[in-house]
Parts: sequence; C-alpha cells; structure tokens
Amino acid sequence: MAYFGCHLSNSKGNFAMVQTALSIGADTFAFFTRNPRGSKAKPEDAGDNAKAVAALKEYGFGPLVAHGAYTMNLCTADPEARAFAAAVLEDDLRRMAGLPGNFYNFHPGSHVGQGTEQGIEFIAEALKSALRQSVRCLHPRPGPHGCRGGNCRTVPAPPPCDADHPPE
Repeated sequence: MAYFGCHLSNSKGNFAMVQTALSIGADTFAFFTRNPRGSKAKPEDAGDNAKAVAALKEYGFGPLVAHGAYTMNLCTADPEARAFAAAVLEDDLRRMAGLPGNFYNFHPGSHVGQGTEQGIEFIAEALKSALRQSVRCLHPRPGPHGCRGGNCRTVPAPPPCDADHPPE
C-alpha cells in the first residue's frame, strides 16, 4: 500500500501534525524530532502523544518518518561532538517510543579524513548504544530491498538479538 504525505512542523505538537496531515489528505508525514540545525527539542507531552497515536490508528495512517537533527556527526574525530551526536540519537529514539512503529531518518555525519572504516566504526558504536537503550531486538530485513539508497555491504551487521536479556 502506498502512503502520501509531506514534512510537517511539530511546533504545535504531535496531535496537531496529525490534524494538519488529515486536512491536506495525507496518510503519513515526516517531521523533525528537534530543531534541525540545533539540538533543542520540545518538552514531551504524554497526553499529546496519546491523542496522536489514537488518531493515527483511527484514520489508518502509514508509518511516519522522524528526521534527526542535521547537527549530529556520529563519526567525527572530535570526541565531544561525537558524544553530543550520540546523546541526541539516543534521546530521539527514546522519544519515538511515544509514537511507536515509525521510521527514523538521520544523516550520520562525515569522517573528515579519518577513513571510511573509522567513520563506520564510530557510527556503529553510537547505534549499538542507542539501540540498547531503546530497542529490545533489531531484525534486519533480508533481501535486495533491505537497504534502499546505499551500499549495504559497507554497513556493519547489527548485533544478534538476545530476547532474554533486557537493554543495558
């Protein structure tokens, strides 16, 4: 099934985004999880999330796409900037639990002369840490459509799922 939508502002909350999408005939949408050029995020509102989730179900929305901040650089040589990016990633994934079952799109950054392998290692470290905090199991989708728009051979495989072990 195809879903159609656009990028919406979350400045008025998640339920307001659902209402806006409905007003333009959309059945999905994308949104920034926080200021796209900074790090500030709106305070979380459990009531707003609950209303949004109920409306998404009621109107048969497809998965949403949350977009991470452009300021994240998970593969920089600067340890402080890398720690900042990892913290933003973890916080975004934790916040997404309020709107479950959706996608997260982010730009991992630039290795700036360190080499691709080092950059990928830093990205993998941040993803493993963030996923330990927010996801119990990661089941990669096999087959040619598992990775769109990139070369899957350069992305390290996720760690195996240990369903009996809670996140650390």
